[in-house]
Amino acid sequence: MDAARRAAVAALMNPRSVAVVGATERADASSSFVMRNLIAKGFSGAILPVHPKAESVFGLRAWPSLSALPEPADVAVIGIAADRATDALDEAGRAGTKAAVVLASGFAETGGEGLARQARLVEIAARHGMAVCGPNCLGLLNLSTGAALYSSTLSRNLKRGGLAILSHSGASAIVLANCGRFGLSHIVSAGNGAVTDIPDYLAFL
Repeated sequence: MDAARRAAVAALMNPRSVAVVGATERADASSSFVMRNLIAKGFSGAILPVHPKAESVFGLRAWPSLSALPEPADVAVIGIAADRATDALDEAGRAGTKAAVVLASGFAETGGEGLARQARLVEIAARHGMAVCGPNCLGLLNLSTGAALYSSTLSRNLKRGGLAILSHSGASAIVLANCGRFGLSHIVSAGNGAVTDIPDYLAFL
């Protein structure tokens, strides 16, 4: 792994600022889980909701677009539908963001149009030198910093420790993380692993 790729993976796994694209307070939305998890886990960096119309989300100032942010976020969590996610990834890359989490399904796992959409995602990430968790994933969590880029419920009883969970399956990651038997450092639900996959996360760890 070269230095640029290492830096991009580090931004993904240990961000100092997080932009949440499609941020909303709607309880069932994936981006709402991410916002609530970041707040609940005490993320010490900047949380930057991105929404074209909202002035604030969960009491935090919202920005109309990634390009409107005062400086690039370390990572963009893209919590919008698959047919708009690749454009959002391209906007993030053009804004200077080097890492992203693409939560939506509707990529290679669906065949046909989804395969083409995932190929475009891979091309965009390569062009901008980005690390990308997903698509079709739950996201990731760094327990030491509270960077909970995770679109599902996280147990309040997660214990810090030295074990990292790396899984393509979101369901497996949830079961292992919430069983209470392990002290954890990171949880990664890699989904399709189209750009950044298990070997990259292992190299970071």
